[in-house]
Amino acid sequence: MEMEYGQAFTYIQRDPDWLKKWGLAGLILIVPLLGPFLVAGYGIEVTRRVIRGEERPLPPWSNLSDFAIQGLSASVISVVYMLPLVLLIGCTVLLPLGLSLAGAEANREIASALKMLSSAVALCCSCLAVAYFPFALLTQMVAPARYAATGRIGAAFQINEVVRLVRVKPGMFFVVALLSWLLVLALPLIGLAACGVGAFFGAAYAILVAAHLQGQAYRYVTQTHD
Repeated sequence: MEMEYGQAFTYIQRDPDWLKKWGLAGLILIVPLLGPFLVAGYGIEVTRRVIRGEERPLPPWSNLSDFAIQGLSASVISVVYMLPLVLLIGCTVLLPLGLSLAGAEANREIASALKMLSSAVALCCSCLAVAYFPFALLTQMVAPARYAATGRIGAAFQINEVVRLVRVKPGMFFVVALLSWLLVLALPLIGLAACGVGAFFGAAYAILVAAHLQGQAYRYVTQTHD
């Protein structure tokens, strides 16, 4: 099998109830706190059905509790993989600032030493952040898909398996990640320009397309290289 990027944009309309399902996703996104978790969980279900090869992967909005659990689990997975990057960026900014403030109250020699130390810390942390970013980006595509495929959140944290799958087609996962992020950023803006609440429907459509792309990519590497 090959990746069919165009299909991720058109599969939604092939469902007889696509307007209702997409419309509900947009409306649910408006609900504070719970809404994003529900739609994220709905996206996980789409990814699961794409991995299984189902012809019409849009599920009905009938298992809200399951969608909420899946959305929360997917969020935990994303946070865990992104946390080292956040911490490194925080260290790059905050630790040198703290050392500089400490040096402001010290004598000239100590202040100079702390300034050099803060520069070294900032440089090391920024280099580590740059090195970790590609790993975080690519694993964000594979780890949630493993959760979708297996139904076990622990499968998303089997680092060796996640890395093995990424290494099969890193370029493909990079394209999927880039497309997904561009859609999540662009479609809400287009919807916002058309109509204020349209941003939520644009975001919902972007999530559904990204979920399909993620499912396709995972299915490709597991079926052709396992």
